[in-house]
Amino acid sequence: MSQELVTRRGTIAVHDVVKRFDGGVLAVDRVSLDVRPGEFVSLIGPSGCGKSTLLRLMAGLLPLTEGRIEINGTEVTDARQDVALMFQKPTLLPWRTTLQNAMLPAALQGKADRAAEDRAMQLLDLVGLAGFEHTYPRHLSGGMQQRVALARLLMVGAEVLLLDEPFAAVDQITRERLNLELLKIHERTAATSVLVTHNLTEALLLADRVVVMSPRPGRISDVIDVPFARPRVAEMAMEPEFQELVLRAHAGLHGPGSSDVATKEDARGV
Repeated sequence: MSQELVTRRGTIAVHDVVKRFDGGVLAVDRVSLDVRPGEFVSLIGPSGCGKSTLLRLMAGLLPLTEGRIEINGTEVTDARQDVALMFQKPTLLPWRTTLQNAMLPAALQGKADRAAEDRAMQLLDLVGLAGFEHTYPRHLSGGMQQRVALARLLMVGAEVLLLDEPFAAVDQITRERLNLELLKIHERTAATSVLVTHNLTEALLLADRVVVMSPRPGRISDVIDVPFARPRVAEMAMEPEFQELVLRAHAGLHGPGSSDVATKEDARGV
């Protein structure tokens, strides 16, 4: 039994999930997906296709209409400590320093001791914020604030990371840098990660698999295996094989209601 529990750590199993909101809006329709321990999966699709809704269902923040979601072998019925969710806005507390914001999960658990501080310092170093421990959010750029939010996310120590377009609000250059940081973090932590994004290059560069969702109601229209070995570098995006995957993903996004999807050039991030 203990070995079975070990092999389940970090697994996500989505079984025939349906989400219908009040008023009859069908957001997610019969979605099934298995995410393996340590795997990085990107969810892409046009606006309103249910990507973020599916992520919130995984996090236990929304009730299912039908179906079942399991994380680490147990059913998701509410928010849980083995799952951490990061949103587009960093939502830092302005009266707390970088270090204090990063330590917030430990403080909320009454465990803001020296060990927690040391751990937070290590995470700030990991996300490239060494030397900014005592800086307040108002003195940080948008990209730096997102790095603090990422360190805070990792401070939770969750085995599953759910990322809802965390870098969409920063400029392109900062976004590319943060993606490289996220690559390093994933390689070092091996946390199971699911990323919602509109950016095709971002999706393919980071993920082991890219799940393409159709316009609402959200269904899985394609699953793209990303064959590139890790560690990865930004220059991979210029390789012909990578561009072929971009074109495949872009083609999968076309359809009624998908006019807001980025053009091929925009998706490449160039």
